[in-house]
Amino acid sequence: MIALGGPVEGGDFYDREEVMRTLARDVPRAHHALVGPRRTGKSSVLAEFKRRGLGDFVPVIVNVTKVVPRKPEYILRELGKKTLDAVIEREGLLRRMPEFVKGKIGQLSDFVRDNLKVKISDWLTLYFDERANLTPLLKTTFSTIESYERKLVIMLDEITSIIHLRGAAPEKNGMEFMWAVGQYIPEAKNARYIISGSQPGMMELLLSRETGPFLGRFVKVEIAGLEERGAEKLIHDKVGHRISNELVAELKRWTRCWPLYLQAYCFAAAGQRGRIENIRNLDEDVLRVLDGHFLYFESLLTDDELRALLSMSKFGMGAVRKLYPKLGMSYGSLQTAFRRLELKGFVNKVEEGIYEPVDLMFQEWLTKTYGVSPF
Repeated sequence: MIALGGPVEGGDFYDREEVMRTLARDVPRAHHALVGPRRTGKSSVLAEFKRRGLGDFVPVIVNVTKVVPRKPEYILRELGKKTLDAVIEREGLLRRMPEFVKGKIGQLSDFVRDNLKVKISDWLTLYFDERANLTPLLKTTFSTIESYERKLVIMLDEITSIIHLRGAAPEKNGMEFMWAVGQYIPEAKNARYIISGSQPGMMELLLSRETGPFLGRFVKVEIAGLEERGAEKLIHDKVGHRISNELVAELKRWTRCWPLYLQAYCFAAAGQRGRIENIRNLDEDVLRVLDGHFLYFESLLTDDELRALLSMSKFGMGAVRKLYPKLGMSYGSLQTAFRRLELKGFVNKVEEGIYEPVDLMFQEWLTKTYGVSPF
């Protein structure tokens, strides 16, 4: 079975041992940030890290993209709830906890106070109050988490999804929330935080030592392709029959060992009879397997951003000064489009005014979908 959905686990979690060792060794001493393109396995790393555990640390995962509506106050409520649930479960209090009765906040508060030796009535009151102001909710959530006096590893997955772009810069409200959160996370004593984001440009803004809301107090861990051993094991496991060393090498090179793309090619290869000589013979099947993912990626693009990406398929590397006359766009408009693409994680800046695509497979899909002849 190919794993093309959410985070993978068990037999579908392939070799990320270097990353896992780094987290196990260093998380007790510092906050960490997982940075990498979409669909390279950041959420799977967090899920596996939670599964393996970290000694006395209580693990908590909040996937920001699954909080609806995706607003700061709802994210804080989810963070507070999941942390409380995790601590109660670790302490074995579920067996003794009476059923929650909706609205009986005092009863729940007294139970937790008596068993965890902390008072959380203020946070619970705010949690159930839909009109609660963001500032006290923020302060009370983080202070309550600290008051448990338990070792916690709190993982905020896809944290950049709360930030939207306005022009070529993050909009004010999202960044103000990050600055507010930045007052509490770096100074946490009982909790260690791991954040992740699929928009590397946004993550760089958050993590900047000089100008970011977290003031450089997170250790950055890059997530991209699988390690060699894991990539080869995935190929042999998923294809299910003998495969030449040449094709293994070609698969690793073409997919850059990104787990999603490796699995897509393996899925296509496993369905073929006989010897597969070249991965190009699988391209049509692979792009069809990935079509839903790429349609979602495309939905994240504005018209100008799409034109900018397509221009790189037709004319080569994105050199703004050379491209804007060919596209009938102003220099400023094209520069803004590339800057937004950089923040969203679709392109990397090579040097000032020059960009390259991050995801070659998505670029290939765009080329075929829009009929743009590769240069």
